[in-house]
Amino acid sequence: MRFLSIAAGLLSTSYSILACAAESSNSNAQTLLAKDFKPPQVFKNTNLVRNTNLEKGYVRETINVVVQNTDKKPQSDYYVPFPADVFSHIGGFEVRNKKSPEKGSFPVTAVEVDGDRFTQKTKVKFPTPHVPEYTTTSKLKTGNDPEKQGSTLTYGPYTKVAPGSTYPLTFRFESTKPVLASSLLERDIEVSHWGGNLAIEERYWLRNDGANLSKNFDRVEWARQSYGSGASSALQELKYPLKPGSVDPYFTDDVGNVSTSRYRPGNPGREAHLELKPRYPVFGGWKYSFRVGWNNHLSSFLRKVGAESYVLKVPFVEGPKTAEGIQYDHVVVRVVLPEGATDVKYEILEGDAPNGLPDSSYIQSSISKHRTYMDTIGRTALTLKVDNLSDEARDSQLLVTYTYPFTAGLRKPLTVAAGLFSVFVGVWFIGSLDVSIKKRTRNGLNASKERIVSSSVTQWYGMSTWMHKVLTYLDQKGKDSYVQSDLDRLCLALTCKSLFKIIDCWPLAAELRNSTRARPRWIYDRYYPWEKAGRERWELLRRLENANWRRYMGCYKLHPVNEFSMLDLWTPADRRTCFFGKLVGVVRLCPCIEMTFRDKVRITKELIRLQQREQQPAAQPEGSNEAQRGDDHNKGFLLGFDPATGQHQCIHECNDHWRQSQRIKAQRNLKFGLDEEHNLVLETEYQVTDLQSIPGNAMEHADNIWYQQTETSIENQVWQQRRRNGYYTDSRWCLD
Repeated sequence: MRFLSIAAGLLSTSYSILACAAESSNSNAQTLLAKDFKPPQVFKNTNLVRNTNLEKGYVRETINVVVQNTDKKPQSDYYVPFPADVFSHIGGFEVRNKKSPEKGSFPVTAVEVDGDRFTQKTKVKFPTPHVPEYTTTSKLKTGNDPEKQGSTLTYGPYTKVAPGSTYPLTFRFESTKPVLASSLLERDIEVSHWGGNLAIEERYWLRNDGANLSKNFDRVEWARQSYGSGASSALQELKYPLKPGSVDPYFTDDVGNVSTSRYRPGNPGREAHLELKPRYPVFGGWKYSFRVGWNNHLSSFLRKVGAESYVLKVPFVEGPKTAEGIQYDHVVVRVVLPEGATDVKYEILEGDAPNGLPDSSYIQSSISKHRTYMDTIGRTALTLKVDNLSDEARDSQLLVTYTYPFTAGLRKPLTVAAGLFSVFVGVWFIGSLDVSIKKRTRNGLNASKERIVSSSVTQWYGMSTWMHKVLTYLDQKGKDSYVQSDLDRLCLALTCKSLFKIIDCWPLAAELRNSTRARPRWIYDRYYPWEKAGRERWELLRRLENANWRRYMGCYKLHPVNEFSMLDLWTPADRRTCFFGKLVGVVRLCPCIEMTFRDKVRITKELIRLQQREQQPAAQPEGSNEAQRGDDHNKGFLLGFDPATGQHQCIHECNDHWRQSQRIKAQRNLKFGLDEEHNLVLETEYQVTDLQSIPGNAMEHADNIWYQQTETSIENQVWQQRRRNGYYTDSRWCLD
C-alpha cells in the first residue's frame, strides 16, 4: 500500500467532516475525466522537494512545493498526477499550508517567489544506511547524483523540468523488521448509560508481508535463536497503549484466551500498556487473527450538552503502536449507542500533524440496528467504513452527537422486569398443569372410593361402632356440620394413610383443601419438598394440630448440636422442631418427658454401665413377663431389667384424657433399650380407649378403639413398624 501525504501552499478543501449519517451508505465521490484530458498549464512549480520515507512497513511521501500562477485569471484547481496502478493504493491525501500546519487543511493564496528558482529535488530515506544498489542519474545533473548522507539519498536539484516528465528510480536495501498489515480491522464501541461503561473491542486479521522463510519452520531452532540478539522478520510482540482509566483488558484468538499477555496499568492520568504476544511467531507470509477488548468509564468520553443531547468523543482508530508501523486494508468502526438513541451525527477531528485519513467522500457511513440480549427494537449503531488506512490515524478523534430521551432510558429496566415476570408466570402455569395419567374425582362418592371405604373398614380390626358412626355422621352432614370435638377424638387415627383415603371421600376433605396454610406449623419455616406428601394431607395435619396432639409429633431421632444451622441455634431449644427426622435438639416424647441429645447420651451410657455390671442377668420367676423396675430415676424413666430380652431398659408409663371429653383415654408406654451395636432403641406403645358407662352396671366398659406399637432406632434413624391386632399402623404422624 502506498501512502502519499502532500503539503503545499494552495487552495484545498477542509478534512473536518460534519454530516448526518444516512441509512444508505455513501459512495466514493470521484470525478471522471476524459481520456485525453490534460491539465491547463496555469501553475508553475518554482520549488519542489519530494521526500520518500521507507522506515515503516508502508511508504510515506511528502511533497513540499511552491507554485506560481502564470495565468492572468485566479485559479483554484491544482492537479497532481499519479500512475493508475498506484492511485488505488493511496490511503490518504492531505494538503496543508507549510507555514501553519496546526491550522489543518484550508485554502490559501499564491505566494510570490523568485522566478529564477525553478528547481526540483527528491529525497529518499531508508531504514538503515546500508543501501547496496540504487539508480544513478547521468543526464539530469552533473556530478554525483544521488548524494548519500547516512540512510538518505538525495536526487537533484533539477532545473527546468518539463511538465509530465517521469524518471523511474530503483533501490535495493535490506529490512529485517516485520511488515505488518491487517486485511480487516473491526472496531466496536458500545455505550451503556445504565452501566456507565464504554466497552471497546477490536478484531484484527493480521498478516506479515515481510520476507518468507527459506525453509520449513523449526521450533527448536527458533527457540535457540530467541536467546540471541539476531534480528528476525517475525512478529513476536505487539505493544498496545490504552487510554487512561482502561480496565479489564482481554486478548483472545480463534483458539481461546491467550495467556501470554501482560497488562501494565498506568498511574492516574497516564496511559496503560498491554503487551501482546501471539500464540506463535508470525513470519513473512503468515497470518494471525485475534481480538482485544477493554472497558472505560463512560464519564471520560461522554458529555451531556442538553436536556436529552449527548456528545461522545473517542479515538477513531487505536491499535498497536510499533516502530515498523501497521497498515489497514479495510477498517470498519461501529459505534453502538443505547436503545432508542436518535438524531445521530458524527464528525472526524484531525490532529495537528497529518494523520493519513482520506477525504470525507471516501468514508462510508450508515445507521442500522444492533440487537443483543433483552433488547426490544434494537440499539442504534453507527457504522463507518474506510480503506487504505495507516496507524497514524490513531491521532484522529471521532465525535458522535445523538439524542437519548429519558423515556428511552426506562426501556431496559422495564424489559428486564417483564422478562422475569414472564418466566415466573410460565413456571406457575407449567406447575399447575395436571400431567397425571388418570385424574382424581373430588366431588361425590364414586365406585372406586366406595370400595376403598368398605375394604378399609372391614380390614381394621378393633374399630368400634362409635368410630364408624362418627365417619358416617361426617359423611352425611357435610363440611358445615362437623364439630371440633369429633376431630380431636379422631386426630391420632386420621394421620394414617389408610384412613386418609377414606377421609378424601368426605366433604370434609374439600374444606381442608381450602386452608390458608398448606403446611403444618412445625415445618412451615423450613424448606422441604412437601408436595411429595400431598397438599391435602398437610392441610389435614395442620387442621388437627392443637395442644393435645402436638406431643405425638415429637421426633424420636435425636441429633447433636453441631448438625444445626446457625438459624436453628438462635431459636429457643423448646421451639426447635424437625421434619422427617432432620435437625432436632429438644423433643417431647410425652406430656411429661422432654429429651435432648445429652439426655440420650447419658441414658445410653447408663444402660451400657448396667449391662457391664451385670453380665449374667438375675433369674426371674417362670411366667413373669413384667420388667423388674429399680428405684433409679433417670429423666422420668425407671431403670429396670427385661427378662424377655435379657437387657436393662428405661421404662415410662403415663395416661392422658382428651381435652373435650374425659371419656377418651390415651395410654403411652415408652421403653428405651440397646441393640447389639449399643444403639439406643425406643419402643413406644399407644392405646386409645373409650370409657363408656353401661346402664345397670357400676363398672365402666373400656372399648379399645386404637392401638399402635413402634420401635425406633435412634442412632441409625431406622423405623420399624409392626402389625398389631390385625391392622397396619404408623410409627408417627405422616411418616408412612
